Amino acid sequence: MRKLNCIYFVLVAAALVSACVKSAGDKPFVFEPSDKALVFASPVVSISTRGVTGEIGQNYDTLETFGVFGLFHKDDFKSWNDGELYINNVEFSYKGTYDDPNRPGSKGWVADACFWPKHGKLSFGAYSPYRAKDDCTLKYDANGLTLTGFKLKENVADQYDLMYAKRVCNKTGNEIQAGQQYGSEIFDGVDIKFDHALSSVVFTAKAKQEDVTMRIVKIELWGFNTKGDFAENINEANGSSNPLWTNLDEAYENTAPFIVCEYEKKDQRNVLKHDEVTRLGGFLPIPQDLGNVKMVVYYSAQFNDATPIQTQTDVISINLAEDMSDPNYVEGGPSNKKIDKWEMGRRYTYNLLIGAEEIKFDCKVGTWKNQGVVVADPDN
Repeated sequence: MRKLNCIYFVLVAAALVSACVKSAGDKPFVFEPSDKALVFASPVVSISTRGVTGEIGQNYDTLETFGVFGLFHKDDFKSWNDGELYINNVEFSYKGTYDDPNRPGSKGWVADACFWPKHGKLSFGAYSPYRAKDDCTLKYDANGLTLTGFKLKENVADQYDLMYAKRVCNKTGNEIQAGQQYGSEIFDGVDIKFDHALSSVVFTAKAKQEDVTMRIVKIELWGFNTKGDFAENINEANGSSNPLWTNLDEAYENTAPFIVCEYEKKDQRNVLKHDEVTRLGGFLPIPQDLGNVKMVVYYSAQFNDATPIQTQTDVISINLAEDMSDPNYVEGGPSNKKIDKWEMGRRYTYNLLIGAEEIKFDCKVGTWKNQGVVVADPDN
């Protein structure tokens, strides 16, 4: 029997009197739309603060949208293979109020004319943001979310916080006051929680000396991969998952490095302070080992009113950075834990201590040694 797309549009929803029927083997699945809009409450995100452009905080951004897959099943959820696709990668966006006769004025994330079925149950999978579908081959099945050939955006401003949602099962309608509360606002609908699929890398810096004006000019990074495959790897037997990135490729090279940040000469944001750190920039890379990742920092040093001196660090191996968050960390300790990989859902803040040694002369005056001087007779 032919398959029908059961996302109901406003102009035709009222005309659908007969049931929309699909078949899977000898099991019939009957979809009959109700007048209840399918709503997702304000999604929860696993890390609550933002450190990089593109990151989503714990309160999901109302300007952001996410993609949803929904499975219809008559009884309790057993497997994504034991049901019929009801919502196939549909974009849900924030709506300040939506038409729900049971909850006037409710807020949440909705899709145009997408309604709950009158009978049966729905289970959901989701990812964020919805535009990620344009940067990879995306699918959702019994194993959860799979992204093939995901490519990191070259421009930091274009990068986004790629996330996947824990599967939500056996829902029959919107839940009252289910979502996070923003001040006095309450969000209704189905609760979902997103986890970060990428890492977050932030660079800060601090000047070693008070009497030298230090400016960061540019930070270059290379040796890390920008393309890979993501798999959520859900175990349907116990509901656990083991998300992984594989097939990493397309690393930046030192001849054409990744620019983390770059500042104009008159930009005051790159002036380092002695008593506090200055945030320089960051990005959202694919999780990976750091054995080949290198960095160079370009900066200038100015002593009083002298002309600034342009210089740069030696090539720095990122995997030699010490983990200061480790409880056994000791400043200058030889056995400190090194950060040798970027892990999923973790933020790494690299604090650069930039200094310059002013050339000083230690002047010593030796004992005078009498030297005979012959004075020529000016008259001769």
